[in-house]
Amino acid sequence: MVVLGNALMQKEMLVEAREYLECAISKLSLPGHPIKVEEVDLLIQSSQWTALICIKQGNEAEGLVHLERMATLQEPEDPQSKVHYYKGLLLLWSILHRANRREEAKKYASRMVAYDPSLRPLLEQLEKRGDVAIDLKVDY
Repeated sequence: MVVLGNALMQKEMLVEAREYLECAISKLSLPGHPIKVEEVDLLIQSSQWTALICIKQGNEAEGLVHLERMATLQEPEDPQSKVHYYKGLLLLWSILHRANRREEAKKYASRMVAYDPSLRPLLEQLEKRGDVAIDLKVDY
């Protein structure tokens, strides 16, 4: 479902992609899941992609719900999953900042800088300029 949802998203078939991704999120969010490393990564990516679709469809609030859920997950130990997780936090930070929810955004900025200190100058520069929009064609 996740692969098909992503493929549909790449083809700009957003309604269909969202259906597949939301179905995948539901299954991966069942009690006792995600357990496997792959399942955690799929949940992270599905949440981000669904959020991006919501935002592209003009529903930023619903996109935030998906990203905020992803942010409640424990930081993955798997290196690739961790990269996906922090890309999601960067997207969440951007949307919160743009929505003038800067105090909430700061807590995610702190987590991102703790993970990758080289992000500090970038985040500070974006905040000063007020230019916090993240390109919605995120490379996934």
